[in-house]
Amino acid sequence: MKRIQNPRFVALFLLIATCLIILLAGFLSRHEMRISTVSIDDYDWSDEEITHVYLANLKTDSNAVKNTISVYGWCYIEEVETNPIEIRVLLHGHDSDDTFSLPTVVVPMPELTKQVHDGTNYDNAGFWVNMDYSDSDFPSDVYDVYLLYTAGDEDPILVDLERRIAM
Repeated sequence: MKRIQNPRFVALFLLIATCLIILLAGFLSRHEMRISTVSIDDYDWSDEEITHVYLANLKTDSNAVKNTISVYGWCYIEEVETNPIEIRVLLHGHDSDDTFSLPTVVVPMPELTKQVHDGTNYDNAGFWVNMDYSDSDFPSDVYDVYLLYTAGDEDPILVDLERRIAM
């Protein structure tokens, strides 16, 4: 019992615990923030009559040092709460038929709830991707841009952003 109360032991224990927490957080963050592949055949398409989407920014930038993709906008389905929500930006290749899921951040947009004003909470309808990628991450192709959208208890659905991007 005395050993546990020793200040050196407590300091060493706290140091090791902190390092383990940092390593775990880094692993989980890296796992969540990676590019993965998905099959769009596993999902249904959204109903265009009740799905509202706005794409504010979609661009790629390539130079000798790095390649960057940036996607920003919002999406909601009428009368479906956006808490909880998961939104993933997908790139679907024309030639390769591969679909890549990009690490996407949900962006709070309480002004959207106020603007729509139908009694439904759309506060978490925003999405954002801003990431560097290497040439090996994506085959050179033209990609359709979709969202994989999961709100509340609803099944995940695909939303066509009706945009293409060359990578």
